Amino acid sequence: MPDEIEAGRAAARLLLAAGHSEIHLIGAGPEPDDVPPGGVAGAERLAGIREVLAASGLEPASGHLCDDWLPPIGWGATRDLLEKHPTPSAIICFNDRLAFGAYQALQEAGLRIPDDVSVVSFDDYPMAEWLRPGLSSFAIPHEQLGRRAVELLIEAVQDGIGSEPGQVHRYPLPLHARESVAPRSDTSRRPAVASRLAD
Repeated sequence: MPDEIEAGRAAARLLLAAGHSEIHLIGAGPEPDDVPPGGVAGAERLAGIREVLAASGLEPASGHLCDDWLPPIGWGATRDLLEKHPTPSAIICFNDRLAFGAYQALQEAGLRIPDDVSVVSFDDYPMAEWLRPGLSSFAIPHEQLGRRAVELLIEAVQDGIGSEPGQVHRYPLPLHARESVAPRSDTSRRPAVASRLAD
């Protein structure tokens, strides 16, 4: 399995290291149970994010539970976010398709990525590198997962043994860092951004 919990931790650490303390979530949260039903990735990513924020004495600034993780849903959730928080500092999207919608909503609002808002996401879809600016995203390690699954199957066939029942093999999601995350912008610029939104 992908190590979704550690990926959530890493996403939060990335933004905290850039000086962001106001981190909004698109796709799930802010409470631990605010995740789409039947999914594992959302719950584990949220757990990792909340763990790292809590260690810094923080909670998510807001969360927007999305039942479907598609660009139009990300667009709508980001517009809702901007109604309550017109100048968010940073956003974690729970997958790249949500981030595609978030990009559009932010740009329609006159906010620049990453100058005004930093964005980080998960899954590293091929389109992530084609966005402008490129989307920083944690990639699912498909090759490692497939290789290990075959290795375990071969071990079971050849040796008559395999992993212990219930044993989980987790593999890290590498960060493909692009241009969507930057150090927190000077707060003196915030009124100017807010005035652009009001126009």
